[in-house]
Amino acid sequence: MNKLWNQITFGRVIVAVYVILVLIGGFVLIPGRDSGKHLTALRYLDTNTRLSESLLLKPTNLSIEESIWLDREAKELKGKYIKTPVEGTKEILVDNVAEWPSVKSADAFPAELTTEPDWVFLNSGSLLQVWTPNKSTPDRAHVLAIVPSGSKWIVLLRRQELSPQALTASKDAPVVRLEVVAGKPDN
Repeated sequence: MNKLWNQITFGRVIVAVYVILVLIGGFVLIPGRDSGKHLTALRYLDTNTRLSESLLLKPTNLSIEESIWLDREAKELKGKYIKTPVEGTKEILVDNVAEWPSVKSADAFPAELTTEPDWVFLNSGSLLQVWTPNKSTPDRAHVLAIVPSGSKWIVLLRRQELSPQALTASKDAPVVRLEVVAGKPDN
C-alpha cells in the first residue's frame, strides 16, 4: 500500500483531474440529444426511398456541437428507407425511417442492377425502361424500392406496369435503364 502512495505524484494527480474534466466537458458540450436542427431532403423523397449522403443536406451556420449532432443523425439515416414522403428541403426525421422498405412481394418484380445506383437519380419513384430478351420494345415500370442482396442491388419494380412477357421466367435477366428521375407524383 505504501508503494502505491509513493507512486502518486502531484503531476499525475493534475493530469488525471485534467483528463476527467475534458471528458466531462465533452459530454456536456457535445449534444447527445436533438439540437433542434435536422438534415433536410435534397429533393422530394417518396416512400421507400433509400437514403444516402447525396440525398441529405446539412443546414448552414451550424455550431460545432450542432454539426457533430447532425453527423450522428446522418449515420442513423444512411441506408434506411423513408416511411412517408418528404418534400424537398424539408426535415428528415429519424422517426420517419425504417430498416427495410414497405413493399408487398406480390406487388414487386425484382431485377438485378449491375452496380450500386446513383441514389439521387435512381430510387423509389423513378421510371425505368425494362428490356427483356423475349420482347423487342421495352416496358416501363416505376421503382418501388432498391434493396441490397449480398454484394448486388435489386430493384423492385411495380409488377402491374409490366407486360406478361416481361414477367415470364427467362434465363437472361431483364436489363433496366433509367428513363425519368424520381420526382413528386402529379396527383
